[in-house]
Amino acid sequence: MLREHAQVGAELVSRIGLQDPIAVAIRHHHERWDGSGYPDNLAGDAIPLAARILWIAESVDTLLRTSYRREGVPLPRARAMLEEGAGTAWDPALVRQVAPILHG
Repeated sequence: MLREHAQVGAELVSRIGLQDPIAVAIRHHHERWDGSGYPDNLAGDAIPLAARILWIAESVDTLLRTSYRREGVPLPRARAMLEEGAGTAWDPALVRQVAPILHG
């Protein structure tokens, strides 16, 4: 069910009339740079740029935030985790752009 949220979210925003690029970004925001993501196993530059940006933003937010499932991590650890996942989970060029602003 968790893996379906990207597709469901894209369908919902399409139905309420949001522009197609928004729906596409939502649909693909869990695609991984190495192709092991979902829902379509896109890899590298085949992942829409907006989706790659959204995936990094959501990931950083998730890492920092304490939830019912786990404690948030300190900002330096979130940055390190982002850098460790560059080229596998996330677009390495985007990580190089984002990581410097994650200091704490």
